[in-house]
Amino acid sequence: MEGTERLAERLRALLERLGLSIHGETAVQLVAYGELVWQGQARARLTGATSLEELVTKHIVDCATLWLVEGVEWDGWIDVGSGAGLPGLVLAVGRPEGQGTLLEATGKKADFLRQAVTALGLEARLQVVHGRAEEWGRGPGRERYRVAVARAVAPARVLAEYLLPLVEVDGVAVMMKGPQAEAELAEAERALHVLGGRVERVHRLTLPEDQGERRLVVVRKDRPTPEGYPRRAGLPAKRPL
Repeated sequence: MEGTERLAERLRALLERLGLSIHGETAVQLVAYGELVWQGQARARLTGATSLEELVTKHIVDCATLWLVEGVEWDGWIDVGSGAGLPGLVLAVGRPEGQGTLLEATGKKADFLRQAVTALGLEARLQVVHGRAEEWGRGPGRERYRVAVARAVAPARVLAEYLLPLVEVDGVAVMMKGPQAEAELAEAERALHVLGGRVERVHRLTLPEDQGERRLVVVRKDRPTPEGYPRRAGLPAKRPL
């Protein structure tokens, strides 16, 4: 317990350096989530973290930057390619006012997400879907969400085809990117136009302790996504718009 409390205090201090203030209970819950991920590494490769401390102080801190995005209604969101729940489970712990969906194509990771949701007591607010973004975006998830988010999933012009079909008109897609975001967005200009979106703003920030620069790209959806998008599974990545 002592180690958990120490790590929770360090997490709080790092987030304060980003301008984020959280309750001690929230920090402890985030560390508890980190412990679940670390334990789950034995069954499935969930993250590239080499220690629990790195998982908390790097990956969870990185995901918590989503809380800095202003003007977004965090009710009715989806995390695409959720993996270990980064950023979806971090978002759910830190923004308890809304309902969310964790979409994951790998069976073992989807199983882990269900177990983590139960362990954290989030069943009433989170749904786990085992499936691909292309299939969910052509089916039950089409234009259903206010917000779609993704971290470390694909280049922007591919990610646009995963995210925008899931977003309702006037909703947003939030792409969590590194400093290469501007170059990716230049390549994604046509894809965004075809799919009904436009870049509304880009949040630029630097993570504490030399963990690198980040870009939070907010794409507003102005028009319905045309029928035919997303294309069938695999095509967005194989033949980007």
